[in-house]
Amino acid sequence: VQGARVDPPININGSRQATNLGKALSKANPRPKVFFSSNLQRARMTAQIASSEVDASISVQPLGTLAEVDFGPVAEGMPLGLAKAGMEATYAKWAIGNIDYRPTKGGDSARDVSGMNL
Repeated sequence: VQGARVDPPININGSRQATNLGKALSKANPRPKVFFSSNLQRARMTAQIASSEVDASISVQPLGTLAEVDFGPVAEGMPLGLAKAGMEATYAKWAIGNIDYRPTKGGDSARDVSGMNL
C-alpha cells in the first residue's frame, strides 16, 4: 500500500496510464488549462505526464490539501492483504461517528481527512 508515508516515483504502468489519461483529456472540450497534484512524487509525475499530452505549456500546481489518507504504519508499505483489515477497521470506526479515531501507532483521523473541524 502506497499512501501518505510512502513516496516512490511513478512506475512504468503508472506512466502508461498517465499518458493515456493525458491523451483522453486532450480531446475534452474544454481542455484542462491547469493540473493539480498532491506533494507525492508519483502524483506530481502523473500530472506532469498527463498535462504534457494535453499541452506542453500547462503548469502542474502542487496542492497540499490533495493528499492520501495516512493509515499509519499498520498499512503504509504493507502488502494489500495485510493492510486491508486495518484500513477497513479505520473506515468502520469513522462510519459510526468516531471521527477522532486514529489507526494504531498514528495516522489520520476522519477529522484530519475531512480538513474541517467537524
